[in-house]
Amino acid sequence: MRPLSLTLSAFGPYAGVSEIPFSQLGSEGVYLITGDTGAGKTMIFDAIVFALYGETGSERRGTTLRSLYAHRESETFVQLRFACKGKEYEIRRSPDYERPKKRGEGTVKQAASVLLTFPDSRPPVTNLKEALRQIEEIVGLTREQFMQIAMIAQGEFRRLLLAKTGDRVAILQKIFGTSLYRDVQDRLQKEASARKNEYEQILLSMAQYVGDIQTGEEEEKTYYRQVQEHFRQKNENDLPVLLEKLGVQVQAEQQGEQVLADREEEQDAVSRKAEQTRKAAEEREREKARLHQLEKEEIAARDSLQRKTEDLRREEAGEEIRRELGAKLAVLEREAPLYEKLEELQQQGTEAAARLKAESSRRDHWKEEILRSRETQKKEEKRLEELGNPQAGYAQLQMQKEREEQRSKNRREILRLRQEEQQKREQARQQQSRAAQALEKSGQAQREFEEKNRRFLAAQAGFLADMLKENQPCPVCGSRQHPHLAEKPQGAPTREEWEEVKIRREETEQEASLQAAASGAAQAAWKAAQERLEHGLFQLFAEPVSPQWKELLDREEQQGKERLLSWEKQMLLLKKEAEEKDRLLETTRKRESEITQREEQLRESERTCAALEKEVEGLRGEYRRRCAELSFSTRKKAEEQKKAWQQEREKRERALEEARKACQAAQSLLKEKQGAIWELRERLKKGSESDLSALREQEEACKRTLKKLRLEKQAIHAQWEQNSRLLQNLREKAGHLQKAAEESRFLQELKDTACGSVNGKAKVTFEAYVQMNYFDDILLCANVHLREMTRGQYELLRRQSDSSSDRGLELNVLDHWNGTQREVNTLSGGESFQASLSLALGLSDVVQNRAGGVQLDTMFVDEGFGSLDQESLEMAMDILGSLSDAHRQVGIISHVRELTERIEKKIVVTKQDVSGSQIHLQV
Repeated sequence: MRPLSLTLSAFGPYAGVSEIPFSQLGSEGVYLITGDTGAGKTMIFDAIVFALYGETGSERRGTTLRSLYAHRESETFVQLRFACKGKEYEIRRSPDYERPKKRGEGTVKQAASVLLTFPDSRPPVTNLKEALRQIEEIVGLTREQFMQIAMIAQGEFRRLLLAKTGDRVAILQKIFGTSLYRDVQDRLQKEASARKNEYEQILLSMAQYVGDIQTGEEEEKTYYRQVQEHFRQKNENDLPVLLEKLGVQVQAEQQGEQVLADREEEQDAVSRKAEQTRKAAEEREREKARLHQLEKEEIAARDSLQRKTEDLRREEAGEEIRRELGAKLAVLEREAPLYEKLEELQQQGTEAAARLKAESSRRDHWKEEILRSRETQKKEEKRLEELGNPQAGYAQLQMQKEREEQRSKNRREILRLRQEEQQKREQARQQQSRAAQALEKSGQAQREFEEKNRRFLAAQAGFLADMLKENQPCPVCGSRQHPHLAEKPQGAPTREEWEEVKIRREETEQEASLQAAASGAAQAAWKAAQERLEHGLFQLFAEPVSPQWKELLDREEQQGKERLLSWEKQMLLLKKEAEEKDRLLETTRKRESEITQREEQLRESERTCAALEKEVEGLRGEYRRRCAELSFSTRKKAEEQKKAWQQEREKRERALEEARKACQAAQSLLKEKQGAIWELRERLKKGSESDLSALREQEEACKRTLKKLRLEKQAIHAQWEQNSRLLQNLREKAGHLQKAAEESRFLQELKDTACGSVNGKAKVTFEAYVQMNYFDDILLCANVHLREMTRGQYELLRRQSDSSSDRGLELNVLDHWNGTQREVNTLSGGESFQASLSLALGLSDVVQNRAGGVQLDTMFVDEGFGSLDQESLEMAMDILGSLSDAHRQVGIISHVRELTERIEKKIVVTKQDVSGSQIHLQV
């Protein structure tokens, strides 16, 4: 991956839009990023990381990425164009930040966005997560891997070189993310503790179960208390014996419950028999009481029968009244059809009277309608006389309006011709100017050609003399002797220069000719436009045109508009009057026809009224005659009387029937009582007398015995049920306890191994072991660079120690020149820089190898060169130069003066007062 260009807008210290064309720095070599302290040199690398991964390489986040110097309308974004594996990609990314509102006070949240563009036909990516996934796939590195490979921060690796063991653990943890392995240690420790706690909790739970075992034997209670105490002390040795003993006890409780169940069944049969005997004695006593009550009820039934018989005789004596009511009702039945005929006559009379009333109302309505129509007709005829003939006036105004509109159209055409004439005049002026310029250029070219031609011809003898050789004939005179050779004038033009001037003269002449022709055509077009304008003015005014024709045209246009407005108002009024006249003519014609029709309807209504009056009078006479022939004047009165007689007769008949039924019911009741008395007396004769109190006492004794047996059975069943459940729970817990014990032992051993606490072994944790392997890989790659920088003198070694508390990350340096080892903190400042740079390059190699051999085409080195002497600086530059030889760019971020003088390619960052930092490229 190699950046081609980077654009920063309102990003970090860069207030405006800054662009860095990395492609101008070439595809390999060393370049310098230099400038003022705090100007934003490292921010360039942060911007590249942010464009790719959405996060910077430092602690900058969110709103801190937006420049404090930026204009309120400026957008904050980073745009990176980069090459990877022979293809070019472009990504534009904006952070999530607060920006000032474009209108008003306050700020508004600007959401993060991204646009990733591919070199092929794939659509751009705008989703943040998808863009990150695509970048990691294209580059082949995560953000953390890219940071470790692309940026060599000398301060961090100097700390790694000189740190104590504990600090070195923290640094490697940050670089390689080994906190994951420490988390594994912590997780194993927690899991081992959890499994041990689970084992202990199971034992405590089993102790609780043992404490809940029920037994009546004191010896067994003592045994269970001892087992419970052993379980609480985390001793599980009693478990097999406990399970066997409790199983025997549960089986014995089950057998005891069955014995009590058999005894309960026998006692229950005795109790039921005593209950049946007692119930039979109680039933005999109830039957005696019932017999006494029935004897009383028999006497009352005899008295009731006597009273009901007397009531029946009284109702049978009213037969004469019932016959009279029947005769009256028969008369009303015969007159019923006559009442129907009477109602029909009344209905016919009512309907005829209603028709007469309706027809009379219609006749009066027609009279009023005819009167109103006559009055309206007179008013509209008078209005027609007032309107006269508006159509003729409208047609005359229409002709005047059309003539004025045509004249207005002609005036607009004059204005168009005038504008066209002005355009043609300006075009002719410009073309004339271009023709003059072309003519001037042609003259200059002609003069330059004449001068060059003169000097070229004068130099031909000199050119020929340069070609002559002794004893070879001259191409002009043929002589083989050349005693006086012509000299070539100083500054004489060559043939190529002469040809070039000649071609330029011909081209300018051709251009001048073309421009002259175009100028003539433009002049002719201007003249034609003038003639069209003059012809149009003459046609409009029909007289020679005055110099003030434009003012006259404007004034006439305004007057024409005023006339058109006045005529349109008059035409609108006349149009309304014409429409009104047409409407009135049509209305009067229709109304005259309606009046004639209404008069005919009035005559017909008067004839109908006379016929209806005769019909109503005849129906009234017939109604009076029929009323005299009936018992009542109306059917309603007849029906009311009929209803009253029917109710009276039904009442008397119902009373007679009720009296008969009551007498029959009294006779049945008396017979029923007598039969029940006989039946009870016969049943009592068959039974024998018993002592009811003794029977009840005997039954209660049986129930008490049965209740005692049931309580004993319930108690032993509850004990068996609880102990059975506890036995089952203890067996389940025994299985869980065994599994928990095995897992606890396994996890404890695994935890001791991961945490470095195995007896007799080195105290090396899982994380330290992984870091030692990473550290060995780094040192292996770093020593390749360190031996080259120190000419084979130094080599970094991880100290080997037998101490059980050593983490295995102590660092020594081996001096091959004298064969000694010493601590790295004894190195000088320049040697420490070389060692830390070697560590950084070694880390870069390790990370690239672990990322599948990914090769970055660019690398940044941040500071650290100030501590080097001239020779060490040369060596460091050679190392970095060797890195860049493999088609890789190396950007050094530094303000060291020696580097500024040594490195030609520079990105210079300058810090301004209030306008933010500026970037300048020096190649």
